[in-house]
Amino acid sequence: MEKSSTNTAIINSLSASTRAEILINQRPELLNGHEWLQFSNGWIHTFMRNRHNLKNRLMMSGEEAGSAEVDTADVQNQLKEVKEALRGYESRDIYNMDEETGLYYRTKNLCRVSGGVKVHKTRMSVAFFCNADGSSKIAPIIIGNHEKPRCLKKRSDSDLGFHYYFFNKKAWMNRVHFRQIMGRFNNRMKKENRRVALVLDNAPVHDDRDLAYSNVKLVSFPPNTTSHYQLLDAGIIANFKKY
Repeated sequence: MEKSSTNTAIINSLSASTRAEILINQRPELLNGHEWLQFSNGWIHTFMRNRHNLKNRLMMSGEEAGSAEVDTADVQNQLKEVKEALRGYESRDIYNMDEETGLYYRTKNLCRVSGGVKVHKTRMSVAFFCNADGSSKIAPIIIGNHEKPRCLKKRSDSDLGFHYYFFNKKAWMNRVHFRQIMGRFNNRMKKENRRVALVLDNAPVHDDRDLAYSNVKLVSFPPNTTSHYQLLDAGIIANFKKY
């Protein structure tokens, strides 16, 4: 009994999300031989939420927040236009770029947040760039808040051997950065004597129709569909955020 009371005191001193995990892991011990009690993980999380204000918050941004409801039939029709635009390009010449605009790298847990806990909002944006067959993977494009972050030790991105660091107050992709990136990408394709297609979401910053690139053709996904059909959303960005 004394051991049980001590365990309860320790558990109560922890965050609600941590308490739920402990209850799940110690379920056989807590049941004390009553095997007929079969509490599922979902039941325990619901119990903790109701008793301790544990909330399951999924912080949605960008494509996920804007694509909850999509007319599948309409999307398929619009995707035909995308396929038609890519006709004639080999897999190695079809590129995809996608930004993760909400990389809250100082936040411990984005899924379960106990009530009253302040979420750290320091963030950066990371854009990923690769082709369809995986033979060309351009270094991630980083957009931060500062011209020379402390981690760079007063050196520029060029000093460190890469050329894809940008900065602005909100650490977002903007039209100026996008045009700089596209200019460099077009020059690279020109040097390699290649003509390629770049598939993007239809964000306003990607609207570059007033400029023509000699070696890069821009192709946009239909509105509110990129989380369903974006190539880089097929696990690549998720793995980057995990590791």
